[in-house]
Amino acid sequence: MTRVLLCLAVLLALPRESDAGNSGESARIRAHLNAALHHLHGRDLVTLSPPQRAARARSIATLERYIADGLFPRRAGDAFGPLRPRFIDDRGVHCAVGHLVAASGAPELARAINAEYEYAFVRDMRSPALVAWAHDHGFTVDELAIIQPSYSAPPTGEGMKIQIEHAKDDWILACTGEDPPPARIQLRLTGDSDGNVVAKAKTDGGFERCFADHVSGLERGRGAYSPSPTRFTRGLTIELPSPQRLLERWIAERTGYGPDCTPRPGAVPKRATIDVVTASDGVEVQVKTQPHNADVAACIKDYLAPKLIRFRRHIKFHQEIALTTRVNSKSVEATLRAWAPGYATDCYTAEAPAKIKVRATAKRDDKQYAITVEGANETFATCLTTKLQPTLRTKLSVPREREGKVDYYFRIDSDVDATHTFPLETPSARETRLDKARKDMARRRRELEEELKRRQYEM
Repeated sequence: MTRVLLCLAVLLALPRESDAGNSGESARIRAHLNAALHHLHGRDLVTLSPPQRAARARSIATLERYIADGLFPRRAGDAFGPLRPRFIDDRGVHCAVGHLVAASGAPELARAINAEYEYAFVRDMRSPALVAWAHDHGFTVDELAIIQPSYSAPPTGEGMKIQIEHAKDDWILACTGEDPPPARIQLRLTGDSDGNVVAKAKTDGGFERCFADHVSGLERGRGAYSPSPTRFTRGLTIELPSPQRLLERWIAERTGYGPDCTPRPGAVPKRATIDVVTASDGVEVQVKTQPHNADVAACIKDYLAPKLIRFRRHIKFHQEIALTTRVNSKSVEATLRAWAPGYATDCYTAEAPAKIKVRATAKRDDKQYAITVEGANETFATCLTTKLQPTLRTKLSVPREREGKVDYYFRIDSDVDATHTFPLETPSARETRLDKARKDMARRRRELEEELKRRQYEM
């Protein structure tokens, strides 16, 4: 059975702290964490209480900042084999889960876990406090484990090829000069018994030297390898997509072109035409919408332009795209799913049905939603509707900058028909559930405090 890792750990011991952001390992970890974020955002939160949902949202925002910062733990001379996490490294850098725990206001818990489980696999940990933290913050232990990447063995020719393929797109953009890059590059890799790998390009051009330097930076040795690295020599031919192709792929992967570009006043655009011209002195982006909406076009341009700086040479791009509205049946249903259960408990009456079916409908440019609660009496339905109406408005409004100030704009910019059905939790059942969670947490904290005292005594 594959053993699940709790934390991300960089398998190579990086010579300098600044090297972390440039290594293929860091790029791989960042890509994996972004995939983990996508998984976390897709979870159904109906079973979570409002405090759990709020804590989970804060932790996910923390994880997004952690990924952007790009500073991850390193392995440095430990005796373990390659498949090992590290909770907090010798510089004090936390793994992703360790960072979430510490940033949530529990740095002492992160340090306590590290003291006993620095290199442990999650299934080997026996930490009630960590399980309690996960519960209180709306996570399962399996979700924490999802952030773990697959780890590579000591450097080999085949392993280097995989790393190069993973990182080459960024290097193409970084190394492209006044002339376009070649369609392929031939490299000769030489690995030594310390884990260092040096790459040399067959052709001695500026792009080729730059690309080979990036490859040589992937494996710098000093890693905690098991088994030890062996010497190797390997020739590789790497196919290189053009910067034009990279931009086309990047644009195709974007969805919505800025999550806050709709709604806006005026016509509701269905499509947009994007033209991009890049050169050494900058990037020019032109956006036209159909039907015309200057506000939406400007928003899309402001969203794209800063992100296209790295595509700065030899590119002309034209594409017509479909635009999606922010306020639609799917987004309204997600808002109902997140907020209606808690509000229903707040509105509880003895006559309320055991199962609630709430429906929100609207036509484009209606001022508000028509909300119905199936089978409920008027008192309960009015209470739930009164709570949901402003929440739907607030959660689906978008920020706009006007004369140096940010305001929020709301518009139902498409027809909506959204339904969510859920069991009604009574106030007493909710209090019992929350009380049990509080008691469990208090008990686990006591166990943690006793464990910390025991360790201090033994030391």
